[in-house]
Amino acid sequence: MENGIDLKRPRDFGAVFTTTFAFLKQEFRPLGMAILYIVFPFILISAISLVLFMNRFKPFIMNPEAIPSSGFLMEILLFYILMILIFLVTNVLLTSTVNNYIALYVEKGRGNFNVADVSARIGTNFWQILFTVILTGIMIAIGYMFCIIPGIYLAVSMCFVYIAITYDKKGFGDALSRSFEISHFQWWSTFLLLIVIYLILFLIALIPYFIILISIIGSMTVTELNDNFSPDKLIEVIRKLSYMLALLTILFSLLSVIPMVAIAVQYISLAEIKAKENQL
Repeated sequence: MENGIDLKRPRDFGAVFTTTFAFLKQEFRPLGMAILYIVFPFILISAISLVLFMNRFKPFIMNPEAIPSSGFLMEILLFYILMILIFLVTNVLLTSTVNNYIALYVEKGRGNFNVADVSARIGTNFWQILFTVILTGIMIAIGYMFCIIPGIYLAVSMCFVYIAITYDKKGFGDALSRSFEISHFQWWSTFLLLIVIYLILFLIALIPYFIILISIIGSMTVTELNDNFSPDKLIEVIRKLSYMLALLTILFSLLSVIPMVAIAVQYISLAEIKAKENQL
């Protein structure tokens, strides 16, 4: 099989950007198969759990004056916690799958590994990535609590931590230090790359968002203008919206692969540039 794209080479901003989409195009089928077998069942479970959670409020729509029992509130709380855990595991699996796939691609070459290899590799660092997702999420959230700028700074500085774990096989502390080191080497370039990539995702997401917005406006119009409006109709509107949000959950999960690949390509590129400069 042909060698394919060589990720382990220095690239400027434009080359990183074009390589990201070229890599996604080249590896669409094998990477897609890995995501399909390893992650997609959890993405579906996440979407279904969202639908079920939204529909749990049906009794109070039918009877708005009803006072929820403590047992029902506890059930809602437990369901919500379970749903958050499902979304967390899904995010960790997706992050681990994409980054381990790229690490194997660089190590073994294009076409020299399969889904089983990716799955086996995930088993070696799943809990480490889970811990990293939680801890970095808390750190970035604290940064945003103080001010937006510290949050942005931390988000960019720590964006390489997952690829450092899978590609360089580092522990959390070393991976975090490596992420800061590599990101600070070209912080503004990395920041600009993330801005452009997420802007593209935002523009793609506008279409389904407009569909939901139109649906919400339409449902409000019906609510206000239809004299025969009933709780049953409101339940129907909420049910349709829950389906739309479930579809968006699936769409956004799959679209998040794009920034993951872009971050990995940028990391490997900057690591190569830094290594060459250190040799001089």
